[in-house]
Amino acid sequence: MSRDRRNDLWRESRNLRQKRTVLIVTEGHRTEPYYFDGLKREVVVNSRFAVKIKPGKHSSPDAVVGEAIRLQSEEEARGSAYDEVWCVCDVENPNRAAAIRAALAEAGRNEISMVLSNPSFEVWLLAHFTWTSRSFLNAQAVIGELNKHWPGGGYRKSDSGVYDKVADRTNVGIENARAVREKDHGTDKAVIDCNSCTEVYRLVEQLTAPDVKPSG
Repeated sequence: MSRDRRNDLWRESRNLRQKRTVLIVTEGHRTEPYYFDGLKREVVVNSRFAVKIKPGKHSSPDAVVGEAIRLQSEEEARGSAYDEVWCVCDVENPNRAAAIRAALAEAGRNEISMVLSNPSFEVWLLAHFTWTSRSFLNAQAVIGELNKHWPGGGYRKSDSGVYDKVADRTNVGIENARAVREKDHGTDKAVIDCNSCTEVYRLVEQLTAPDVKPSG
């Protein structure tokens, strides 16, 4: 290996150590990983954070939290640890309320931040275009509304460029999602009781405005 290459690797290693390490485990296997993969490439993010994104192995809130705990334990076994661990899950329907509450409790015991979207992650995408707390029956209903605004045609969960479609409206998304959460529903209510609502703005704001103290 050349001397220049060794120096480059040393600088990369030093820069990585200076960054705050973040693990994001998502319930969804396409839209959410695609979105956060795009977000982590932004200069404001990658200059300060080393972000790792992992889809959960099973689509359930307890499985997502369990995967986050496992990955954190593996990192600790290597003599390190993530500075922040986040889980991104959907409420989907009232039948999952008990499972979500249990997952939230387990996340809290393990110092993991969990952000929910009710009923689905698409509520976060919709917030980039409009402020609404309208109730939606399910994810498909949210997508129907999102299609009225989505640039370039219909929204697709398989679109790997999902982040690019909304990147220039991130601040709008944060402001609208926060307003719905705090003004329309009130922070005294749990997200599982607030349809529609999303907390994804907390994670996105943490990454894009790094002077903000970690929440959750």
